[in-house]
Amino acid sequence: TTGTSLPIYKSFSHEMTFSKPTLLSFFGLVISLYSVTCAATRILIVGDSNAEGIGQSLESLCLGSTVHNIGMGGTTAEQWADYTSDIVSGCGDAWDVVYISVGGNDLLGSGCTMSASDLADKIELAVKNIVTNIAPGASNYLLTGYCMPYRSEEGDEGCVEPSDFTALGDAMSAIDNKNNIFESDSSSVTVIDSLSACGGSSSAFSDELYFLDAIHLNSKGYCKIFTQPDVQMALSCGEISIDCDSPGFDIYGLDQNCDVGTHEENNHEESTDEPSSDNEPNSDNEAVNGAGILGSYITVNIMLIGISTLTLVFHHVLGTEQVHEERV
Repeated sequence: TTGTSLPIYKSFSHEMTFSKPTLLSFFGLVISLYSVTCAATRILIVGDSNAEGIGQSLESLCLGSTVHNIGMGGTTAEQWADYTSDIVSGCGDAWDVVYISVGGNDLLGSGCTMSASDLADKIELAVKNIVTNIAPGASNYLLTGYCMPYRSEEGDEGCVEPSDFTALGDAMSAIDNKNNIFESDSSSVTVIDSLSACGGSSSAFSDELYFLDAIHLNSKGYCKIFTQPDVQMALSCGEISIDCDSPGFDIYGLDQNCDVGTHEENNHEESTDEPSSDNEPNSDNEAVNGAGILGSYITVNIMLIGISTLTLVFHHVLGTEQVHEERV
């Protein structure tokens, strides 16, 4: 029997040789690794101020993601049920996951008198429109709901106690129980109730640590939402370990959003939130923000190693060194 082996690398006086089948397997491994590292989850964020507030900083919490954000403070589920695809015209045209945050302003606008059933109906119509018209074609559409606020807003007589906000969690549960109405052969809707993610419950307000004001999240709050294991899985994030409660924790990109597309009814209420101090860089948070940068750095280096290795192997395979034949 005659076999062929190729000299791959000479170390001092020792010559290493590998069979052609081994080389082919090695080529496949390197190419597969290259393909995996090149793939990035494309995420589109739509909805109200809860969506707008995170900007593109989700890239720091979801390794391997590319984020576009068209969230608009003050918008309601009812408005998102009416928007067209023009609204996302400045945010690319293809996404793997669409994150949806709607319903909060509908409940607040009713003075927290809206029933969970009515709220679920409004959210459902918005989700249907997003899935079929605004941003069709994604493999997954994710709703996380909202953290329980850390207090009632001043001057709001209707939304006073934690129990006044529970319609948000109940509405999410109702949608989750019948989310098969959104299912298709190529996409699905995932509902993850985050009412307790910031330390609150149906009978207790959340921890102030996670909020800019009564209802809007800061960096730590968004971290608590988006580092939940189920949320990370739904977003197809790379593995990451972050302590949201560590002193000085911060993420950047909270003010980075797409240009709002044109829409005749795009007269949403502008957010009146004060600029977040969480957007200011400091030495304590550079390591956290560097998580996304580190992931990109590792990916690029793996790609370069793969390309260099392929170049070396092909250099030998194409005959730059003499082919040795061994007879068995």
